[in-house]
Amino acid sequence: MSFCFSFSKLILFVLNFLFVLIGLIIFAAGVWTAADSASILETIAFFSKTQSTVLQLYANTEFIYICGWILIAIGALVFILAFVGCWVVVSENRILLIVYTTFMCLVVLFEVIVVILLLALKSTHVVCASRERSVVLAILTIWLLCFTPAILFCIPWQWEPKVAAAMSEIFSENYVGTMGAFNVSEYDPFSLAADSFMIQFSCCGINGPNDFKSSDVTRKWHMQGRKYEKYAGDQVALPVACCKFENTKFFVNQQYADYQYSMVNTKCPVQPPTDFNQVACRDVIPVELDKHKLPLILAPVIFLTLEVIYYRCTCLEFFAELSNTMFNWLYFSI
Repeated sequence: MSFCFSFSKLILFVLNFLFVLIGLIIFAAGVWTAADSASILETIAFFSKTQSTVLQLYANTEFIYICGWILIAIGALVFILAFVGCWVVVSENRILLIVYTTFMCLVVLFEVIVVILLLALKSTHVVCASRERSVVLAILTIWLLCFTPAILFCIPWQWEPKVAAAMSEIFSENYVGTMGAFNVSEYDPFSLAADSFMIQFSCCGINGPNDFKSSDVTRKWHMQGRKYEKYAGDQVALPVACCKFENTKFFVNQQYADYQYSMVNTKCPVQPPTDFNQVACRDVIPVELDKHKLPLILAPVIFLTLEVIYYRCTCLEFFAELSNTMFNWLYFSI
């Protein structure tokens, strides 16, 4: 029996030490996200082989900024709890162990309640109307992303509208177009990345081709990039990237000047537009991200498994100390 309890103490210490490291990693990720969301998204794109353009559209949005600060808070909380857990195991303080075990049980209860609440919100299609509610939702979301894998399938209906609006704003302020409007040496990096995405996934605009009808939605394109060969201004309806192509090898090989040889219709961008893609890129992005969701699912599953083992060892240690205390009390009472 003593060997079993000693082994549980060892496991509990090892798991607490592991959670100390995890807390530091989460904290560092939060600092990085809050300080420079664009670079961390580029890093994620590099290691996950996700199209960098997909993640670039999320950069510097309010959602990502809030997520960074919440990751900092959660990382700090995990670190503190795990550090206290190590101290409890080493010191073998029974009162501290009772308090710590009780608190960890409350954490588990909180997770269960939040999962139930989010599932209930999803079933009733309640949409957050205020920024305060959005912040609360983000807190619950990231907490559960760290501890509960089921939340991955419960949150998109809440944050997608805000992210889509932020993406539209970024696109409007930065996109000017490339092929047919400028010389290759003058291509803007953001516009080239956006055109790459639209061509590869056969989509047009964040919300669809209608984005290019209004100067409010595509401001910079209307001011600087509304050109195609000899046409300009109201004569141009769409950027070349929205057109249908027979193949996209010219873009993959960076032979941008040869784009017309691959177009289904070289008059596509001119009013009235013909042979263009009508799918909104915002509808393509979740599908693309969904292809790379396995790491996002495995990480919280592994985390949750460790958490269950951790709580099991904590309770075992708690009941061992409790039974030992009761035995000593009965022994000396007799």
